[in-house]
Amino acid sequence: MMKIPTSFERKKLFEKYGTPLAVQAHCNAVATKALLLASGITSAPVNTRLLQAACQLHDIARHMEGNHALWGAELLLREGYQEVSKIVAVHHDLPAKSALEAQLLYLADKLVLGTESVSLEERFAASKGKCRTANARESWQRRRRDAFMVMEQYQLNIEN
Repeated sequence: MMKIPTSFERKKLFEKYGTPLAVQAHCNAVATKALLLASGITSAPVNTRLLQAACQLHDIARHMEGNHALWGAELLLREGYQEVSKIVAVHHDLPAKSALEAQLLYLADKLVLGTESVSLEERFAASKGKCRTANARESWQRRRRDAFMVMEQYQLNIEN
């Protein structure tokens, strides 16, 4: 049986790992957006409990040095939340053949800046200027392409 943290357990995890309130608010906004996206998918079943938990915890390690997606995944794995950990691990760079819940978290995270809903164009325009190296620009292009691919694959009509 899949172990998914309850709302109370998620709150305790944020406290345990010192996740700032602004980051928690972002995670909640991403969860709201992801669940809205999931409601528009009729072609495949979505585990909304898993999706919500992964979204609400995806930036649990945002305040830590290094790759916060991998740090967060490691923390969640240590806590016994293997499935949530797998989704959190890929919320920055979506591998091919990712679980639907991972794809929805990935897209929802790109559609929320802070706690505000934004379009993919707005989000990627805001981040493009930070790409100072060829590798950074390549990653930006891949992430943008992947976000639009998820949107198109599931025929999601996204409005702010």
